[in-house]
Amino acid sequence: MNAVSSPVERAGSPPTVLVVDDDRTTRDRYGEWLETAGYSVSNCPGPSLSERACLGMRGVPCPLSHAADIVLLDSRRLSGLSHRAKPGWLLLRHYLKAGKPIVVIAERYRPDHTFRPEQVAVLHSEPGRESILLAVRRMLNESRRW
Repeated sequence: MNAVSSPVERAGSPPTVLVVDDDRTTRDRYGEWLETAGYSVSNCPGPSLSERACLGMRGVPCPLSHAADIVLLDSRRLSGLSHRAKPGWLLLRHYLKAGKPIVVIAERYRPDHTFRPEQVAVLHSEPGRESILLAVRRMLNESRRW
């Protein structure tokens, strides 16, 4: 394994990345990249048309996010990442409240100054394997300083 793809070990097990994306093909691709790099991966489609099905959207603790060390959130098809009370914003706030470092994939992203900027890394457009692995590794390393 090269230095970019080597995960930070914690207590003998690899960090768990929660991959949240409503597109199964994209979720599987990101998950494969992360698993090949040595991370453990959990997948979540995020909120569906019925946002009530998503625990995070209801403000209820989510076992997937609880077990994750970091969240990779593809928000490109989630509405309202920068607007309060919209699905993207609510989900982002849910993970931030849980104290998770987050890598957000977004077309447009306006920083929310109500949380620490070191909690969120933003990737734009169609990130490649190396971009995702670097961002996840950087955020995991950064989160050890909180």
